[in-house]
Amino acid sequence: MKKIVTMLLAAAFFITPLSGLGPMNIQAKEDVQKQKEVKLDDQQQKQLAILYEGLINKKKGIVNRYVEYGVYSKEKGEMIKKHIDKYYQKLKENNFLPLNKHKEHGKHDKKMPK
Repeated sequence: MKKIVTMLLAAAFFITPLSGLGPMNIQAKEDVQKQKEVKLDDQQQKQLAILYEGLINKKKGIVNRYVEYGVYSKEKGEMIKKHIDKYYQKLKENNFLPLNKHKEHGKHDKKMPK
């Protein structure tokens, strides 16, 4: 009897977050709404652009080291650097506001209450 009760409690514990009843979904919806309301001025965008450019350069430097050490092939290193450049372009197009990857795919939005 104890095993059955324990198994039922464990199942309820794991199923509850998947059912959409938990507080995580409410928080995510609020975060998305807050992001839509924020607009950065030109000075803020310039400051973020400088920070992101430094970050992008460091990431590319790390990829170059991996290529140098033989962890990545030269082709894979170039592919990763192109992906990093695409990410920077998307940030730039979005005025350096964080990208909401889940919204782009759309499959997670269906689960969120409206």
